[in-house]
Amino acid sequence: MNVAGGVQDGKLLSRLVQNMVQLSHMKLDGTPLETLRAILSALPANTPLQELIITNTPLESEGSCAIMSLLEKNTSLTTLTIKNSTLLADGAMMIATALTRNSTLVELGLSNNKIGDLGAEEILNVLFTNGSLERISLTENDITGNIAHQVAALLRRNSNITKIDLSGNEKWDESTLEMFSSIIEANSTLTQFNPRERWIVVSYLIDIISACLKANEGYLEERELCLGWPGTHYQLPFEMLLVIEECLPVFAQFCVPKEILSHLTHWVLLLGTHIDFKERKSMIRKYSNHFK
Repeated sequence: MNVAGGVQDGKLLSRLVQNMVQLSHMKLDGTPLETLRAILSALPANTPLQELIITNTPLESEGSCAIMSLLEKNTSLTTLTIKNSTLLADGAMMIATALTRNSTLVELGLSNNKIGDLGAEEILNVLFTNGSLERISLTENDITGNIAHQVAALLRRNSNITKIDLSGNEKWDESTLEMFSSIIEANSTLTQFNPRERWIVVSYLIDIISACLKANEGYLEERELCLGWPGTHYQLPFEMLLVIEECLPVFAQFCVPKEILSHLTHWVLLLGTHIDFKERKSMIRKYSNHFK
């Protein structure tokens, strides 16, 4: 459901939501603040609601307060996404406060907002005690490396979190990344952790691809050099084209033949840009003889 309109529409929608007993998913995109507040005030009674997405909506304090009230009262919501809605540190604090009283939310996405270090610290603090949250995204939020030690402490102690995405914030230094890597090795539940700038993780792809190609160097030397794109490359997302472009020098170094390039490109797409630290070595071992 994409909602727009003035306060009168908001009052009407509030009554409608109360009667939509089967509603399980709702998306509010570019919704005026008063309309948003009217709808959210009705949602606690709507027990089947499992996913709420709020995008492109300047929340201000009033909107954040309405979300806090929802989280405190609703017992069915498992996924909350607030994206590109100018959520600030005070709004993140309200959400963090509500999460101390919420035991059902599993996934929280706060991408493309402005919560900064202060807001991120409040959210991360909750994760030390919240037993339900498993996946969290804080991408593009003006977060700096000052919270690195708090993130590290969380990774050491939390046994519920399976995914943390901090990409698109300030670049982390290599020593911090090494610290994260060693901690993750001992974390048995975390399956995805991305602290890097979105495209810096390409280096992990290149490391793995280089290992594959190096293990098959003799085989590749017997093949014809071809650095053409696969026939479907124009259908690829622009971001993935950038990733593959970064890999081209590696392809050239090992003289990758056409038939393998197509297969390798497909593999790169499957890997995407979020490589789990714990999987890196095992992936290199698994694929080092992939093309033999």
